[in-house]
Amino acid sequence: MNKAIFVTIEFCIALSGVGRPAQARRIKRSAIRSVRIIKGDLRVWSRPSYHSHRKGVIAGGGRFPVLSIKSPRGGCSSRWYQIGQEAWVCSGWIAPSIEPPTRLDDMTWMRPMGPWVLNRNRRTLYYPNLRRLAHDNARRLRELAGFQVFGRVLFGNRALLRVADHGWVAETEVTRAPQTNLVGVDLVKGLGLPIVFALKEQVPIWTVRGTDLRPTKQSMAKYDVRRATGRTTIAGQCYYQLRSKQRRLLVACSDTTMADRPPAPPVGLPKDEPWLDLDGKARILYARKGARILRVMLVSLGNQTPGGLFRIREKRVAMTLYNRYAHHPYYLQKVPFVIFFWQGFALHAAYWHDGFGIQQSHGCLNLSPLDARWVFSFIRPRLPPGFTAVYETKTHPGSVIRLRGLSRHIKTDVVQHLAGQARRAQRNARRAARTSRGRIKPRRPGTATPPQESPGMSPPKKRNGVTGGSGRSGANGDRGANGGRDANGGNGARRASSGHGSQRQAKPWLASLPHRPERSRMVAQGTTP
Repeated sequence: MNKAIFVTIEFCIALSGVGRPAQARRIKRSAIRSVRIIKGDLRVWSRPSYHSHRKGVIAGGGRFPVLSIKSPRGGCSSRWYQIGQEAWVCSGWIAPSIEPPTRLDDMTWMRPMGPWVLNRNRRTLYYPNLRRLAHDNARRLRELAGFQVFGRVLFGNRALLRVADHGWVAETEVTRAPQTNLVGVDLVKGLGLPIVFALKEQVPIWTVRGTDLRPTKQSMAKYDVRRATGRTTIAGQCYYQLRSKQRRLLVACSDTTMADRPPAPPVGLPKDEPWLDLDGKARILYARKGARILRVMLVSLGNQTPGGLFRIREKRVAMTLYNRYAHHPYYLQKVPFVIFFWQGFALHAAYWHDGFGIQQSHGCLNLSPLDARWVFSFIRPRLPPGFTAVYETKTHPGSVIRLRGLSRHIKTDVVQHLAGQARRAQRNARRAARTSRGRIKPRRPGTATPPQESPGMSPPKKRNGVTGGSGRSGANGDRGANGGRDANGGNGARRASSGHGSQRQAKPWLASLPHRPERSRMVAQGTTP
């Protein structure tokens, strides 16, 4: 009976024609001003082809603007709609409209932040959909499980929670996720480095009297921040010295961690580019713009966290993370603000623990939900309105993230890329300086200035009836007056007149040739008889 009901519903949906690509052809192409999503999340591509790079994912309500329309191509049977810069979408679940576009939501701030629940034991019954709930066909989760709650219903004598991904779980088998009050320290407001974070509930503060340590009545609550002056060792134990005008105050290094002044940015990084800098030993993440430090945050790491220099390649507002074959398996729904930087390693918020500043993860960088949201909106690529995911492209690369102080180091090409940027910037600065002093004249890009003869210069010499400076013939190809090799010569080099010139730029040097068409043609082609 249930099967017949589902078949009837699907048949009615098929007759209604909702989401058919043919619906898009009923409106004139010139009258389409916007498109809206009928169902699901749709992928966005950088060009009108499924073989191009992915730009991101769009979802939610609102009407996206249509900048241009392309005919079916690149594996799509419907029209391609351009909804932004390097953003094309084609799907049967998108509907065109003659209405003007509406204001789109910023999913970074519109998506809900919880509430989340965790399973009480490793035998939680989870129903992925209503059909399995009706047949009492549950999936038994034997790993750490986290769910985002959207509602509560009574099903017979049981109270069920409607969770993400259209699933259901019994209310008696879950407990509320721990709440955290951790928020990063904003250094723009005047607080300077170094600073100390407390990692335990009550961290005692000690004072020094003579050669003895004595406890004070003061203490630091978990995640409290105090300014420090440095590190010291007393009786073989490590302590951080707090800044105080009255007396010498100390806290144990094992109960706290210190954020000190980080090293200089990587060579070639622009001055105002936002990037992230991680101190793996102190578990401190710095949000920086060039050499400036804007924010300091606590993170949790793992044994497999890689070190090196990377770029952010993908950002997702929320996604489900799971690994049932890990040493400590997990299934976590709607983990917010996931930022991938290398393979499967990412920065993301962690709602299933409140142990930031210590080792807690499998290899990713865990941030508090509020800090993860701030980092998500701070770094590049920027998330356009209406998007739930965005990928880096050649024209819009991701921000740089440096992970230092870790045992595992990965070599990437980001170092060479930044070094190349630094060399190009220095070369352009030197050229601009010479231009401003009047040593060289500025020229338009793509044009070459032929050398001018001065009164003391002798005219070009002739060799074999051909005018040239130090030309060579034979297997190595012909050289012009500027030493550029010809395209048809040996080693496959360049045309005459200059190393980067063209046939049009060589005309001043061909003016002195004999007026014989066949001779001029052969010299222009680089085949000296």
